Amino acid sequence: TELDEVIVNSFRGTSKVKTLEMNTVRINPELIKRTPLLFGEADILKALTLQPGVTTSGEGAGGFNVRGGNADQNLVLVDGAPLFNTSHLLGFFTSITPDAIQDVTLHKGSMPAEYGGRISSLLNIKVKNGNTKRMQYAAGIGPVSARFFSNGPAVKNKLSFTGGVRVAYPDIILNQLPDKFGDSRAFFYDGIIKSELAINANNKISLTAYRSFDRFRFDTSTSYDWESNLAALNYSSEINSRLSLKIMAAYSQFISGIDNLEKGYESRLRSSISQKEGKAVLEYQINDNNKVTAGTNYIIYGVSPGIRTPTGNASNINPLAIQKEQGREAAAFLSDEITFTDKITLQLGLRYATYNYVGPKNVYNYEPGTPLSKESITDTVLFSKKKSIQTYGGFEPRVALKIGLSETQTFKLSYNHGQQFLQLVSNTTSISPVDFWKLSDKYIKQQSGDQFSAGYFQNFKSNMFELSFEAYYRTIKNMVDYKDGATLLLNPYIETALLNARGKGYGVEFSLVKNTGKFTGQINYTYSRSETQVITDFPSEKVNNGEWYPANTDRPHNLAVITRLRLTKGWSFNCNFIYTSGRPGTYPDGNYVYNNTLVTNYSRRNTDRLPAYHRLDAGFSWVSRRYPEQRRYSIVNISFYNLYMRQNAYSIYFNRNEAQLLSYRLSVVGGIIPSLSWTYNF
Repeated sequence: TELDEVIVNSFRGTSKVKTLEMNTVRINPELIKRTPLLFGEADILKALTLQPGVTTSGEGAGGFNVRGGNADQNLVLVDGAPLFNTSHLLGFFTSITPDAIQDVTLHKGSMPAEYGGRISSLLNIKVKNGNTKRMQYAAGIGPVSARFFSNGPAVKNKLSFTGGVRVAYPDIILNQLPDKFGDSRAFFYDGIIKSELAINANNKISLTAYRSFDRFRFDTSTSYDWESNLAALNYSSEINSRLSLKIMAAYSQFISGIDNLEKGYESRLRSSISQKEGKAVLEYQINDNNKVTAGTNYIIYGVSPGIRTPTGNASNINPLAIQKEQGREAAAFLSDEITFTDKITLQLGLRYATYNYVGPKNVYNYEPGTPLSKESITDTVLFSKKKSIQTYGGFEPRVALKIGLSETQTFKLSYNHGQQFLQLVSNTTSISPVDFWKLSDKYIKQQSGDQFSAGYFQNFKSNMFELSFEAYYRTIKNMVDYKDGATLLLNPYIETALLNARGKGYGVEFSLVKNTGKFTGQINYTYSRSETQVITDFPSEKVNNGEWYPANTDRPHNLAVITRLRLTKGWSFNCNFIYTSGRPGTYPDGNYVYNNTLVTNYSRRNTDRLPAYHRLDAGFSWVSRRYPEQRRYSIVNISFYNLYMRQNAYSIYFNRNEAQLLSYRLSVVGGIIPSLSWTYNF
């Protein structure tokens, strides 16, 4: 008689009650595969958005938002290398499949001193290490994609590897719905490989490489494509029992392109960003109660905001190239974690970062006392290659304190200050292919943010339940906002379209988790607000009369209920319910006549709001594995996404029909989406 697998969970060492960390979320990639899935694809970002403080702009939106921050304020690392684009298929899938992932950790604002460059969060993704003793394989298939992964020893107990590829074929679905999608087409693939060499017992070196590619065609008029490439070389050395060294070298690149297919106007628009980074980290365990971490890193940025070239022999489009940008960032950091007693632990961190915007570059000077515009340019200054144009920098202190109230209760405090020297320029709420990256320069200062957090954590009933309650307040300086009617794409005077703004956000996050038993799950609720205010001396540039107004990411109420019921013989029933307040929107507030034409007026930004978003997903999963050593087993997932067919509004837009103003609601997913996926491990 073969018995069902027995799962033993241990929380004492890793529970939020025992550790210093707060504002932190960890995701188990294997458990994601058993939750209700969209199109049969396990998705890391969708799992994160079920956690407190994490949202998205809507269904099928790229990127994610943490505690009201913008999507470009999140630092996403894959084995230490930054990933600039996290989505496939315009936001429906995460760029990296959980099959390749060993660990996912999200730091919501309070990140360790060795990390910087973003002011909202750090998402640290670690790729699986290869099995050093035997080969392992996994193959899976779903409605829109198929994947294959393997790992094992190249040289037993010495050199291991892990790697695989995923290929999608959503055209099958698009072809079945020609009345809804016309001649639209979509395709993507991604591949990842990691190799690790154990030089000896104390020294290891690993190399990680990743590539993804997407192509999407909207009907027959426009085609989009984008790709990500990265490589990370990591070396670790245990110099002695107390001293260790880590060295990393990484390269990352993101390229996006738009093809205009309209006859007579054929053209291609291309933008890109690249980053080269070197980093060294030294850890010294002074004694059992004191650990010091120190290090440095250096980054080289390269940005191409946009190059337009005609592609047809009879194209009427003229070529246009926006000047490329270069930047240099250097940082040094030091942190000390001190355990005073079993109940009190303090971590002090300090990071100093300096940034230099360099040539070659033409920099425009504008007439003082007037708004920046093309007409107010007074001079053009040419800076030669590597010539310093503008410098920013400063200290970034971080503090975290844990006070144990009892064996099962803890109170924590933290403060984090950070800087960000690049931003994504976008006139859409979510990340899209027409967005481009922009470095801080003479007119666009570095963003800086401060976050204060407090939290209460408690475990009860022998760690069966985990309760957490966190509150935060954050402020941001030098945010980028946009003038009304601003032209962003291919604008050689981009600073004339941008405004300096500041932001503030606050909220409370509640989470109750049941870890053991046949019925497990969690209830996560967040109440948060995020607001923006434009800072300008010119009345014509003021937004909402200079008052605070809701940011694009302001969604006050967020509720996620996640449940899992273990059935018999490896089966489980999984159910998720999500409720989120609607995003802010700008609706017409009047009309006026211009040249005998009736024009709709929009004067108050983000003072309206879309309807609330809610959705129910349910599904069954079956795992044939009965014991840890079992090599051949299957995972089957049957899911029903949007079970009660809620037509959630992604956006509301308006169109005038003669003298009547009509409103339209766009729902990306308006019905139930069933899916079946199968993964076989051998």
